[in-house]
Amino acid sequence: MRYEVELTIGAARDLAEIRVFLTDTESAARAEHVLSALQEMLGTLAEMPRRGNTPKELALFSTVEFRELHHQSYRMIYSIEGGTVSIVAVADGRRDMQAFLQRRLTR
Repeated sequence: MRYEVELTIGAARDLAEIRVFLTDTESAARAEHVLSALQEMLGTLAEMPRRGNTPKELALFSTVEFRELHHQSYRMIYSIEGGTVSIVAVADGRRDMQAFLQRRLTR
């Protein structure tokens, strides 16, 4: 079964903010390289969405099953419902992820 992979508004905003941050602090080329890698990895969820692990911050917090993929320091948090994979957040894992995810997922 092939799943549809969709970005939530919050995840799309996360990717845009990552692009701006990396462009400002490193280079446009580095930003494009990282964004391309993140988008490629997210695209692979269409074939194998259950391969990600459960984020430790959400194991007891949520009734929805969330999973995550990692690329460098970035964490891509998603849920699976029916035939759809919803990307809910893309964030640098070095931040306070517990607080970030609680804010993001309780809106």
